[in-house]
Amino acid sequence: MIGIVAGLSEEKVIFVNINEPVDLNTLIGKKVLYVDNSNREWHGLVKGIENELLVVEMENMPTSMGQGQIVEIITE
Repeated sequence: MIGIVAGLSEEKVIFVNINEPVDLNTLIGKKVLYVDNSNREWHGLVKGIENELLVVEMENMPTSMGQGQIVEIITE
């Protein structure tokens, strides 16, 4: 499942699901993967929902991540 970054703050990334309708509650606890333009992988975890957006805590905050970037929510 694909998401798009809507906003950033320190250790959190907030993004919206863009590729299919889904109950956001079912995504809490799912792993998130962001691959930067150097093919480096950055990992995170969906921690909750805030204002109808998913809140993701990243293990380390990618310096290259910004609004509009694509991330993958691993649902399997």
